[in-house]
Amino acid sequence: MLFASGPDPLPGNETRQDTLWLKQQIQNGRVWENRYGWIEGHEYFLTEALCEGRVTVSGREFKNQLLRYDILNDDAVLMVRPDQFIILNSETVGEFTIICQNREYRFVNFREFGYCLVLYDGKTKLLRKYAKSVKKQSYDNLYATFVEESKDYIVSDGTFHTVRNRKDLIRALAGRENEIREYIRKNPIGRIAGNTGSIIPVL
Repeated sequence: MLFASGPDPLPGNETRQDTLWLKQQIQNGRVWENRYGWIEGHEYFLTEALCEGRVTVSGREFKNQLLRYDILNDDAVLMVRPDQFIILNSETVGEFTIICQNREYRFVNFREFGYCLVLYDGKTKLLRKYAKSVKKQSYDNLYATFVEESKDYIVSDGTFHTVRNRKDLIRALAGRENEIREYIRKNPIGRIAGNTGSIIPVL
């Protein structure tokens, strides 16, 4: 039987049967296999090293887990034993948090959009969606590298709006056009794409 990488996620008086049920929930995925060893780089967010974190599955939070986020396939990968990993079932994962270099990165599952990094969480949200692709570097396809990209979204009233420039920002926050233009006039915010420090103050 596989075991999750952290201690039993029990808040007190739950039984051993509850413990096994919870572990079965977090392990309700498929076995991970290394399919990209021939490609230069790695398919993960920030690092291919395991990071401490926590994951919420079927509404229950599992702390002290070791995991990494595969942004090529949009999968959360959990260590269950040394050198043994599973891909968590995205249908039951609500969110997960990775702790890396003393920073926390919270990814929420938005279903059709997959896992998105939450940059600002309020009535209006600011999200970043990461992705990687494989780029062939030789005519015979014997050498390839991973290429990473990301897009920022404002989520307002359940609608995702891509944010690349000021026009996108004003469109995403419809009804607040005058307020936003006044803020930009008083606080020049420069480049929008990828610059969360420019966007968050107006949300």
